Amino acid sequence: MAEQTNIQKPQTAANKGVSSNVGGIKSAFIVIVLCFVVAVLFFLFVLGNPANFKVSPSLLSMDKEGPINLLGTVFKGGVVVPVLITCFLTVIVLCVERWIALAKAKGKGNTTKFVEDVKAALRNHDLAKAEDLCRKQSGTVGAVVYATLQKYREMEKDTVLSKEQKVASIQATLEGSVCSELCWV
Repeated sequence: MAEQTNIQKPQTAANKGVSSNVGGIKSAFIVIVLCFVVAVLFFLFVLGNPANFKVSPSLLSMDKEGPINLLGTVFKGGVVVPVLITCFLTVIVLCVERWIALAKAKGKGNTTKFVEDVKAALRNHDLAKAEDLCRKQSGTVGAVVYATLQKYREMEKDTVLSKEQKVASIQATLEGSVCSELCWV
């Protein structure tokens, strides 16, 4: 049975953590409700505008006789129109939100150069430089690599666990930090 490892370490002045600062929409339900409200308002006040219809000549009867343009024709589609507009707006809002979140997750610098620099630092057995590179990079990759390096440093000092147990612990930390960084919504 694999043992659970704690991937969160208390932050001290010497051990400043790396955070990706990648937020996201916490509840898609709220987005859908807001998009529905906007869709209904658009349906009623833009598509249903009397200027889009022929109005009966009698002042007593304000019935909409027939559409005179495309907006009026879409309004005649009925209750399905706000549902379709809601779906369209929800897709647009969530795509823009994901684009912003992924842009933040990338970090501050070039990810390929960051990985090359970390590899070079590790080849020279310079964990401090690799951790410093992670702090400068930020983003998801920087946070995941930083958490893994912290666990490696901890396992390096451990004299009780076998090599296989240490590797399993580092892998669990890596998987846990990847999940915590990528499971935004």
